[in-house]
Amino acid sequence: MRCIPLSSFVLFLIAGAALAAPPSTSPPSVVAEQAQVQLSGSTEIGGGAQLRFAQVFQLPREGYLSHVMLPVNCSRATAMQVWIGLAVGGVPTGVVVATEDMRSASLDAHVQARTVGMRMIEFTQPALLPAGEYAFTLIVPAGRRGVHCTLWLGPSGDTYTGGRAFFNERGNMPRWSELLDTTGAPRDLAFQVFVRPL
Repeated sequence: MRCIPLSSFVLFLIAGAALAAPPSTSPPSVVAEQAQVQLSGSTEIGGGAQLRFAQVFQLPREGYLSHVMLPVNCSRATAMQVWIGLAVGGVPTGVVVATEDMRSASLDAHVQARTVGMRMIEFTQPALLPAGEYAFTLIVPAGRRGVHCTLWLGPSGDTYTGGRAFFNERGNMPRWSELLDTTGAPRDLAFQVFVRPL
């Protein structure tokens, strides 16, 4: 009898539930958040270093992950990808269970205005996920020079106790490094995760 690895079995259950279950009509509610935004603390997603960012979070109950809210602005002609993936031991695994592509028009392309506010990234095919540990990853695919997104960060300190923020860049992928401030203190992203209950 052949044994199936636990990680493969969990992914099989998640994928099967996402495909078999009908969409929920219940209104979504926030289940994980770190809503503090530091207006002086921004960074670039993409760019020459191909920076990527991830935030580990906890889903306290089963439901359809409908959308995430992020303080992000993108330059014109930029597409940003948001991946929802599994996390183990507080670190993203790279196993993706849902994705969404967003165009700059949906993420306030007027970067010059520096208007900071939460933008909605809504999943057109929400995944039905069991309670557990997950991570979202923010990616700007390589493209023309000057194409990037600006992400405002959370304040210094462990402001979200359910998970940590990470980054990686060209040359270090797929290894993740914990996001720290200039003093070496941990730093979370600013975010909200919304789930529709069953």
